[in-house]
Amino acid sequence: MAGILDTFWFGTVILGILVLYCLGSCSTGVCEIGWSGPNCQKENVALNKSASQSSYFFFYYPSEYAVDGNTSHLRYIGNGSGQSKCIFTNTGVDFAWWTVDLREEYPIRDVKIYYRENYMSHLRGFSLLIGKDDDPSNQNECFHHTNETLSSEYTVHCQDTGRFINITNSRENPPYPEDYYYRAVLELCEVEVYVCANGTFGKDCSGLCYCKNQERCNVDTGLCSNGCLPNWTGNSCSTLCVDGPYGVGCSKHCSKRNCKYSNSSCNPADGLCQGGCASGWSGIDCSQVLTFKPNSLISTYLSVNLHTLPMVPNKHKWLPPILMGSRGGSVS
Repeated sequence: MAGILDTFWFGTVILGILVLYCLGSCSTGVCEIGWSGPNCQKENVALNKSASQSSYFFFYYPSEYAVDGNTSHLRYIGNGSGQSKCIFTNTGVDFAWWTVDLREEYPIRDVKIYYRENYMSHLRGFSLLIGKDDDPSNQNECFHHTNETLSSEYTVHCQDTGRFINITNSRENPPYPEDYYYRAVLELCEVEVYVCANGTFGKDCSGLCYCKNQERCNVDTGLCSNGCLPNWTGNSCSTLCVDGPYGVGCSKHCSKRNCKYSNSSCNPADGLCQGGCASGWSGIDCSQVLTFKPNSLISTYLSVNLHTLPMVPNKHKWLPPILMGSRGGSVS
């Protein structure tokens, strides 16, 4: 999927890139399909994924209707007319479930449920589980409804990591409150599972983090488990190295370099010395002492020039002059 590169600059050096999925400029607030948020930084990873359910009230309303991206039809119109885009489980049971396979594990931020309008009594008492496989006994219940007010658009802040999202409802242990429907049934019109775009975190995915190797940061704190990109530091790797520091964790200082020119610019990522190093120093940031290794020098010279050297007789051998002794003796 294409995205807009929101690029942060310092001089002429790219310091970090965050891909945002906006249509045109992100200032318009119009996002690509499956993305939302003020900067289009929240992704619905359930969109068009495989789904299944415990039973079917009508077979012509497949499980995937709840992840087809259609949120405009929240009323039930039967007879297979196609006007309803909700899923329905059978009504004559005491337990119902619907699940979606996200195809890979994600750090979940929010789950938004679009339910059949005017039938909130059917949803009351539902549970939301997240797991790394499709076995409910291995899944974590991150939310269970008790007496909270429900609406046809209901968001659950459910932070866990998993691949399978499972919505269940039970009427197996009566009695239940009067505002609960007496049977277990699910009528889901859409289920959106939101994660923060890589490089963002926080309640609205509005915080920025710059982790090494494009790893995701902690969805709540922004912590990068394996450290920051070069030129970034701080708990969430969101503080830029400026005014002197550079490198991983901003651990090096520009004034400690040994550049050839004292007015050389200092690249905040690697400390590159423009114009090279002062005599006796080497490395991108001119921080390594240059050591002379004669054997290495001779080997390099020979590998490049041996075939062009004149040959000098020496007993039974022909040797290039560089390998002759100081008085013409052989080198053994």
